[in-house]
Formats: sequence, structure tokens, C-alpha cells
Amino acid sequence: METSDYIEAVARESRALTAAAERAPAAEVDSCPGWDMLDLLLHIGRVHRFWDQVVERRLESNEEASRIDLPEREAAVGWFSAGAGHLVETLTAADPDDPVWTWAHQKNVAFVCRRMAQETAVHRWDAESAAGDPHPVEVVLAADGVDEFLDIWLPAEEQPFGHPGESIHLHQTDGEGEWFLSLSPEGIGVERAHGKGSVAVRAPASDLLLMLWRRLGARDVEVFGDERLLVKFLAWMDLD
Repeated sequence: METSDYIEAVARESRALTAAAERAPAAEVDSCPGWDMLDLLLHIGRVHRFWDQVVERRLESNEEASRIDLPEREAAVGWFSAGAGHLVETLTAADPDDPVWTWAHQKNVAFVCRRMAQETAVHRWDAESAAGDPHPVEVVLAADGVDEFLDIWLPAEEQPFGHPGESIHLHQTDGEGEWFLSLSPEGIGVERAHGKGSVAVRAPASDLLLMLWRRLGARDVEVFGDERLLVKFLAWMDLD
């Protein structure tokens, strides 16, 4: 995906999230335990504003970011929508190669564009699910989200998973995506390749992405082999 595709996704997913919140502002968000719709808006709105600062001010440290004041809950929908619009403007005006602070090994504006597209897409699904009409993440964005999860989030996990010698195969059924995870004492190796895993998962790209982010479980996808290994893997990472 191009940087412009990510920015377009931020705009599109933010509009859909806003629409879901307007339909069901009091709904409980079951995929984010303990949150209702307005809590979700305040969370993603704060995330948008933080990364907006990082890019607009080209911050070199997260400690340079200004405090983000939250609105009254009844103003959350408009506050979120305005912040999303400003974020899109900021990302559009920035050079993707400009260096900025991030928590990952990639430290430029392009990382922020991708991260915000993925963050907003998953939370849009949360909002639509709470409103009773969830739509899948667009297939190309979802497959890219699986890549991002395995390439960026997985290496950032500090706790070892274990289970050396075993493997996990993810197979996208609505495209050509395949990911093979090899478990070893040194960590988890990831290849974009076919392989016979200890456990294999077949699902559309959106379901694979939502499974990795714990929105869906092993029972929501097609699983072959050691389902217990998959369940342990999905519960292992610290995604907060």
C-alpha cells in the first residue's frame, strides 16, 4: 500500500466510526471490555491527537507531546470527528520520509500513516460491532494489517512464547496472503510463505487481522491441527 492509501483509509474509517457512534452512542463495546461507545471515541480520539502532534511538530521524543484534554462525554462524537479530520490534513501535508519519534524501529511519518490506518480500522470494527452492524476491514488493508502485526508488533513483545519446534500457518482465503511462523528458543521467525504448521488457520484477511487483535477467537475461523497452540499464541502478547 502507498502512504496515500493509508491516509485515505484513516479518513474513510474515521467517517464510518463516527457514523456508528452516532447510531448507537450508548452501546457497550463488547470487543473492548469495560468500554462503551463514548469511551472508545475518547480513546481513539486521544490516539489521533497524540500522533497528530508527533507528525505536525516532528517530535523526537514522546515526552515532548503536549497534554491532551478530553471533552465532556456528550461532546465526544464531534471531538473525535474534528480530530480525525485534522490528523488527515497533517498526514497529507507531511513528507512520509520525514523522521519522527515512534516506539518501533521505523521512525518516520510513513510509519504513523500506516499505524493510524490500522488502529482506526480495528476500532471502526469495534464501533460497528457495538452498533450491531460490523463490516469487515477492507481486504488489502486487512492483509497489510496482518503484515504490520507480525513485522512490527510481534518483535516488540518482550516475553518469550516458547513452544520451540512448533509452527503456525495463517492462510488468507480472499487473497494470496500466507504467513508461516516458526517457533524457536531464539524467538518467532515470520515468513510470507506456505508451510505445514502445527496449527493452520484459514480465513478472510479481515478475520485473520481481527483474530490477531483478539476481536475474534479460534472458534470464529477455520482451524486445522493444534488449536490449543493457537489459543495460547493469541493470548500471549501484551497488546495494551
